Amino acid sequence: MPANNCKILNIADALGCGCKQFTPITYGHCSAPKYRLLDQFGEQYFVRLDYPQSRFLLCEKLYSQGALIQEPLAYFGDMGSAAVFRWVEGNTVQSELREKDLKIHQHIEMGMLAAQCLKSIHNCPVETKYLQTDIKDEVDQNLSLINNNSIIFSHKEELCHYIKHNICRRKKVTNIHMDFHAQNMIVLPGLSSVKAIDCENLTISDPWRDFSYSILFHEPYEHLFWYSMILCYFNMKIPCDFWEHCVYYCSLQFIRMLIHEYKRAPGEAQIMADKVANSLYRRLCENNNGRPSWIQKYEVNQAKIIETMKLIGNFEG
Repeated sequence: MPANNCKILNIADALGCGCKQFTPITYGHCSAPKYRLLDQFGEQYFVRLDYPQSRFLLCEKLYSQGALIQEPLAYFGDMGSAAVFRWVEGNTVQSELREKDLKIHQHIEMGMLAAQCLKSIHNCPVETKYLQTDIKDEVDQNLSLINNNSIIFSHKEELCHYIKHNICRRKKVTNIHMDFHAQNMIVLPGLSSVKAIDCENLTISDPWRDFSYSILFHEPYEHLFWYSMILCYFNMKIPCDFWEHCVYYCSLQFIRMLIHEYKRAPGEAQIMADKVANSLYRRLCENNNGRPSWIQKYEVNQAKIIETMKLIGNFEG
């Protein structure tokens, strides 16, 4: 029997529930082994090996403080550094948004729920004993990895210069998810709530870093969802410097993603690099305070979107 299979069976025994079935999870970009575990009583769990213990402890802390994330249950350092979470039943936001018959108000409502989810993470008290990400150190480390591995992409010199010499120094820091995209959010049945999953990148930094996927790294059919999420998060009053800061954080996220993808699949990383780098460079050259063109389209219809939010309810704007 493969070693990881034995670990999963041992984990089920340690949980005291026994294992009826387990299935490897192969989608996503994480290289660490992941499984969906069904116990003898019908309960389901998400199990990931090689999970950083510091991140699991932060998950426990945030969940206990009301963050809308999947529930952490147990950590087994002697069984492959395995983290066990309660399985979140529902569809990903991305799969819901792909539905062709999804109504406009449903895009907006999911955006509002996603804003509540993100706020629930950002609003948890920051524990100083957990490591805070220093952006300057992160930039220096990531740019060194880019150069040492001779990773090439369009406008590399200009983008790396921009990232190195325009470090955002906002004073605000919170707990952040760092991988807050539509595949990492689960819509609970009945559109009652949205929960964030895959929290192994949790850290402490500027909360605006969690908007990188909402600004750039997503599919066009997600536009209305993300714009609604941003509007709701800021209670209808998006700060004037938000877009400009987010251009920087999108650039920094691009470098992080590129390094991760390069280690996993260099060929795919190169394709992604050129596509995203060209888009980022255009954003830097445009004179629109960092607003992408699709955002400008929805700003024209902002009043209608806000009116729909008020009709849906549970909106503070």
